[in-house]
Amino acid sequence: MNIISVSYLFAVQVLVHFWGVAGTSAVSSGSALRALQQPIHTHIEAPDYIPCPYPSDIDPCECTVNEDYSMDMDCSHIQSEEELRHIFSQKFPFYKFQKLIIKNNEHLRVLGGGVLGNASFAEININNCSLNEIEVNALEHSQATLESLRLNDNKLWSSPSFDFTLFPRLSYLSVQRNSFTVFPELISYSLRTLFLDGNDFEHIPSEATKGLPSLEIISLQHCSITELSSESFSTNILLSAVNLGFNNLTHLPSGAIQLSGPNGQLGLQNNKISHIAKDSFSGVTLVMDITDNYLEELDEAVWRPLLEDGVFLTLEGNPFICGCDIAWLIVNRTLLGRVGDKPTCHGGEAFFDLDPSIYEALCS
Repeated sequence: MNIISVSYLFAVQVLVHFWGVAGTSAVSSGSALRALQQPIHTHIEAPDYIPCPYPSDIDPCECTVNEDYSMDMDCSHIQSEEELRHIFSQKFPFYKFQKLIIKNNEHLRVLGGGVLGNASFAEININNCSLNEIEVNALEHSQATLESLRLNDNKLWSSPSFDFTLFPRLSYLSVQRNSFTVFPELISYSLRTLFLDGNDFEHIPSEATKGLPSLEIISLQHCSITELSSESFSTNILLSAVNLGFNNLTHLPSGAIQLSGPNGQLGLQNNKISHIAKDSFSGVTLVMDITDNYLEELDEAVWRPLLEDGVFLTLEGNPFICGCDIAWLIVNRTLLGRVGDKPTCHGGEAFFDLDPSIYEALCS
């Protein structure tokens, strides 16, 4: 018998003796051998901060873990860019984050190159800070992952200087209420939604968004816009929603807004529009909001095709004279139903309360 066989036999004998295997309580040598061969499981619990970095390494930032094990990093309480850079220079167990949040922070003024170390993010939200500059390489490790970038209520005077084409997954950009005075020249092949509300552009140049071929939604509310160039959005073949509410527009020139995507929606509410030219917009298929403007008449050539196509038109808050220019609408209850029950004449009479027979008698 070789040495290994002797060792196994001895081990079996020890087990038999230990468990008192005699008579009915005996365990066969085969059972004992199987007991020897069972793996020993030792469970060591992972630290409760994993997969996040160790809390003291990132203080005052805070890392939270979502149900799918993705991580969010909130660095709203940093005191300087240098502190932020130091935190992200630490060694982390994992560098792939879902979200970066910095909000209500008066200390962060510049987001410098490499400040986020090796960390990558799918969403970056830096809102209501003193941020006035984002350097070229600030988000370099998020180029392959970044999908959403929100930079609202900061002090940026121009769009981030990095090349947006290097972010092939970026589909959402919001830079609302900053200090832009010129419409940014953006180039991105993936961007679908753009919010630039609250920046004082005054003027939207022709083909302003030609560098954004995938653009579907753009919002330019509260931008002090006084005029639109002809064909401002003519190059965006997927564009389905434009909101130009709360500006200083007085008219729409021919070819100003051309929508091509499904569910076309156009917002012109709270401007100073008194005239809309025929063919000034196209592609509106769902809703058009022109409340609170200076319209006195409803040109049948402009509005009838829209309503006949099933578009819902909101008109309240305009000083309509309610003469024969609206006869085509008042006598057609189907079309009238597509402007809602709120439009009124300058004197306060609701459109729905006007007597169609008056218009049939005086406007035929």
